[in-house]
Amino acid sequence: WRVVKNQPSSREPLASLTFELHVVGAPAAIAEALLITVVNAVADEAGITNRSLSINSIGSIESSNRFVRDVGHFLRKHIDSIAPALRPRAAQDPLGTLIQLFEKGHPAMPRSPQSVEYLTEEERRRFWDLLEYLEMSDIPYELHAGVLGSRDFWAHTLFEVSAQDPETNSRVVFASGGRYDPLATRLMGSPATAAVATITCEIRGKSAVPSIRKAAPALYFAHLGAEARRRALPILETLRREGIAVEQSLMYERLQEQMDRAKGMKVSHLLIMGHKEAMEGTVLVREVATNSQEAIAIPELATYLRRRV
Repeated sequence: WRVVKNQPSSREPLASLTFELHVVGAPAAIAEALLITVVNAVADEAGITNRSLSINSIGSIESSNRFVRDVGHFLRKHIDSIAPALRPRAAQDPLGTLIQLFEKGHPAMPRSPQSVEYLTEEERRRFWDLLEYLEMSDIPYELHAGVLGSRDFWAHTLFEVSAQDPETNSRVVFASGGRYDPLATRLMGSPATAAVATITCEIRGKSAVPSIRKAAPALYFAHLGAEARRRALPILETLRREGIAVEQSLMYERLQEQMDRAKGMKVSHLLIMGHKEAMEGTVLVREVATNSQEAIAIPELATYLRRRV
């Protein structure tokens, strides 16, 4: 965490803190889904109830190239309605100009090209995968064509989380992020994948971040198959709210990779969900020492773990 801006108040000092969460090396949509889930949990803990998630996709560089080309045509068509100070930028930076027009609420924006219309079938499926994660986790969202960013930095998903300012009733963005594969690739010198969520919060007075002593969890959640991974996020979030610590490797595809990691962590119990369990709404709870296991219904899982583990 780092202090990025100090804003003195007549009553008490106010500081703005910004911290980032990164998922590196995971090309699937689960990376963005996990980050959004964590942002949602942080907002819950902070008591931010009236919030909204806006999400968009600009696809790959090839898809966004087609999108930006048509944005240039659109801006030329509406150049007379654009502020004179912004007109020179329209030719040099169509995407940056479009972002500014969205921010200013330009009346032509509802008719502007939308980046999701330029996605390939594969990119569209990837985006719907993310939306399915959010729906499975009961995280409300809205598709917003104005959530955009530089193609030198971003690819595929971009998102913003905002809250209502009680004094002005305006929406204030307190978290944003997305997938930054282009930047990660330049930094690594070879094809790379990465996603980030940036959260900004205000701290009044001389508040300090408390030190947290992390105990090694006794539980490890292992998934097998796409449906099990989709259902994992809400299960893990429920257990977190119940104060039950669980390790996981949702970024892994193969079960053996997860089992190897669980063995290295020396957990006492495994929570295992395959396609069968996902369809039945159960989780296998396996005791590592005896290899005995029991299928537990998801609504009863937290109570069972507190009583037996």
